[in-house]
Amino acid sequence: MNRLTIVALTAAAVLGSAGGVGLAVATGGDDDSAGRDDVRTTSTADDRSDSGAIGPTDGPSSPVDEGGVLFYYADGAIHDGNQSVAVPTGVGTGDVVALQRVKGGWLFVEGAEDDSGDPLRIGTFIATDGTSWRIGEWRGLWDVSSERDRVVYGNGVSWKVAEFATRKASPLDVIDGPGEEHEYMVGSDTLPGISISGTGVLTGWLKDGDHLIADTDTDHWAHALLALPRDIDVPITSANGKYANGNTENPDYAPDNPVGSCLTGGRLDAVEQWWEQCERRAASTTPYSSDGEQLLVGIATGDGPSPSNLEVLDPTTGKLLHEIDPGKGTYLLGAEWASDGTVVTLTGLDSTPALSINRCRVDKGTCTPVLDVEGTVVLGSAT
Repeated sequence: MNRLTIVALTAAAVLGSAGGVGLAVATGGDDDSAGRDDVRTTSTADDRSDSGAIGPTDGPSSPVDEGGVLFYYADGAIHDGNQSVAVPTGVGTGDVVALQRVKGGWLFVEGAEDDSGDPLRIGTFIATDGTSWRIGEWRGLWDVSSERDRVVYGNGVSWKVAEFATRKASPLDVIDGPGEEHEYMVGSDTLPGISISGTGVLTGWLKDGDHLIADTDTDHWAHALLALPRDIDVPITSANGKYANGNTENPDYAPDNPVGSCLTGGRLDAVEQWWEQCERRAASTTPYSSDGEQLLVGIATGDGPSPSNLEVLDPTTGKLLHEIDPGKGTYLLGAEWASDGTVVTLTGLDSTPALSINRCRVDKGTCTPVLDVEGTVVLGSAT
């Protein structure tokens, strides 16, 4: 099944159910490193690209040029090609952790905390006409369909699917659906987060201290347990549903000093062959190129400032394909795919408020400054 025939199923999601209870770099999990203080300032329109000028777009669902249109949040507005749409009053008051292009507008995700101090995510759909719909709160990883018409999310106990066009959210009954539950699903804890696979959805379960990942076929509501070689939370998946990745403890340091985690990943149909790269993390909540065949990662260390280099890996083998240097004297704040051959980065300079959005050629590994910005700036994800 396609990555989201799952949720050509707002209705099918609740078959046989009495209902459910209602929940980045951000990885879509609980890493708040991508959060920024909400200081709304006007970005300077210093577009320094020449022959690679950023072209116009007819809207969020339009094709992009070879380098990809410039897509980011700054000074209280979403900027997507030739569109600038102010976020509504009351939105963007918290840490902005992710911005994703979806059908009819954008998914805008902020960070928050519950009464106990545990991190939450607040999702809002902002349409191209400036109207908005507060989808709700969730924990951990969320995922957008390949058609970009829906988002799946959860609260650590249950899951939902929200449709942007109708502005309705419905229970996604992974546990209480018509399929037979596996033994580990009964009386066990669920891990926060949900992602979309090639057959349905991936959810996480905690049983006797082990992290278990279940792949639920939402056509038949059948569950398959992925025999992953390492403990991870719910993994990030590629848009084509072929690949996934997640982080695990670095065996050289854990459990006494768990720094510099390891990235593990590969094909979902061959989890026994997953590779591992230590001191690496997915560079964003959407680290796969649009065709799924390239994985953008950043260097992750446990102490001192993080290096700013980026790497592009083969998602099947973990083999290094390309290295990207965002620029000497800069530190990396964010990175997203703009097109399959182009990465956009957000960088800063030490001891200054200056920020720069840069376009990076994957094949050359070099970056060119495109726009100077200030204040709260978050790169948007087009993949």
